[in-house]
Amino acid sequence: QGTLAKVNGVLDGIDPANVRTALANIQKASDSANKAAADIAKVTDKIANRSDDINDTIKNARQLAQRLNDASVRVDGILEKVDKLLGSGEANGVMADARATLKSFKQVADTLNSRLGTIVDNLSRFSGQGLQDVEALVQASRRSISRIEEAVTDLSRNPQRILTGGEGEVRQFDGRARR
Repeated sequence: QGTLAKVNGVLDGIDPANVRTALANIQKASDSANKAAADIAKVTDKIANRSDDINDTIKNARQLAQRLNDASVRVDGILEKVDKLLGSGEANGVMADARATLKSFKQVADTLNSRLGTIVDNLSRFSGQGLQDVEALVQASRRSISRIEEAVTDLSRNPQRILTGGEGEVRQFDGRARR
């Protein structure tokens, strides 16, 4: 009977309201944990559903990096041709500006190329709007690279256009006096 009396004493000391409050708090914590698990499952499902898009974006970024490398090599070749065209390797006026512009193109390509590795490594972390933003960046970068490649190709085909005003041909006149 001594043990029973002690147990009754302990039970009498327990406040039923405190027990109810503790049980309610445990239930709330359990509900929050279930909701968090469901939210995590939704996010992972979204990422899993977009895995093809993520893989395509990574592939596109790698292709963009390769195009930047190729453009950089072409810019180096153009700079060599411009140096040969000038003879001494140094130029004044328009030629110095053209050379500086080509170096700037190369620096932009090298800078983008050096940063694309980091971007490619982190692409798998994006989903939803972040992935769309990256896709938009890749598309804008592609357009920029295409414009740079066009300018480099045009200049490569005819470096004299820097001297002749962009037409590529030396202008000829018929010799008549113009008034």
